Amino acid sequence: MIATALRKTGALGVCALLAASAVVLGAPEADAATTTHCTGGNALAGISGYPFNTVRTSRSQCPGYVDGGSPYVFTFDQIVILVTAPPRPYSVPWYNVTATCGTLSEDGAGILNLGSCTYQAN
Repeated sequence: MIATALRKTGALGVCALLAASAVVLGAPEADAATTTHCTGGNALAGISGYPFNTVRTSRSQCPGYVDGGSPYVFTFDQIVILVTAPPRPYSVPWYNVTATCGTLSEDGAGILNLGSCTYQAN
């Protein structure tokens, strides 16, 4: 396509074609992801023992946290999973886990509530 355009347009047309290509292609969009490291977090789990898709942590446990938009990628040293299964609840620690989440809300006390999360062991 470019070779055909070169033959038909001449040097001036080539410059216009390249300029138009630069506008169409443009620079890649900046990555808006929030990536941070946290010492700890908490999640709830049902009878399966696998955590629901929410994690709760705090600014004090994530000292470098700055909200840069979604997706939210939080690497945790430990997430404590509270399993709410009969006959009584128990907790299970997960170590070195990355939670990639679609939503984040923060309350006035610095508590970070992450939602729509998936988990990966590091």
